[in-house]
Amino acid sequence: MSTQGASGTKPPVDKVKTRKLMRFWAIGTFIIVFAAMTTYASFWTGFLIFLEPLYWIAIILFAAATAAVLLIHEWWLRRQ
Repeated sequence: MSTQGASGTKPPVDKVKTRKLMRFWAIGTFIIVFAAMTTYASFWTGFLIFLEPLYWIAIILFAAATAAVLLIHEWWLRRQ
């Protein structure tokens, strides 16, 4: 089955659906990485990991990277 329309062109992309899907995957990835980092680090330190400034810096940097990906994706969709 082809993804092209009757005239041989690609069907229009549903931008709202694409935005929601991208937001879902980005936030889901952030939650999974946050949980993995916390679990891995807490094997050795326990809950003291939450007192480590470097841990929070890493989480904030990853959150900023996730937000940047979402903003770039939003800009890209508006550009098209």
